[in-house]
Amino acid sequence: MSGGVRNKPNLWYVHSPIREIWDLYKFTRQNNIPPFQRPLFDIWVKFNRHLNRKYFKHIQNVACNSRNTNSRLKRYLGREGEVIYPPIETTKFSYRENGDFWLSVTV
Repeated sequence: MSGGVRNKPNLWYVHSPIREIWDLYKFTRQNNIPPFQRPLFDIWVKFNRHLNRKYFKHIQNVACNSRNTNSRLKRYLGREGEVIYPPIETTKFSYRENGDFWLSVTV
C-alpha cells in the first residue's frame, strides 16, 4: 500500500485489510505470540496500524473482493471500496480446515 504514496493514479484491489493487526489481533496475540513477547507485539501492531491508516489515505481507488471485505475496510480504515467479485465460481469451494502451511501473495 505504501506504493500509493508516489504512484498515481493507483488502485488497491483488497482481499482483506491486514487481519493480524485488525480483526484477528486478539486471537493472534493470545494464540501465536509468547507471553514475554506480547508487549513488543502490541507496539508493533500500534505502529503498523498507524502506517496502514497513513498509507491508505494515498490510495485513490479501492476495490474489494466481497461485501465482507468492504465492511472491514469501512470499520478499520474508514472508507469503502467498490465490490468486484473474483472471476471464479466461489460457490464450488468451501473452507474445511486449516492446513500446516501459510501462503501470502503480495506485490
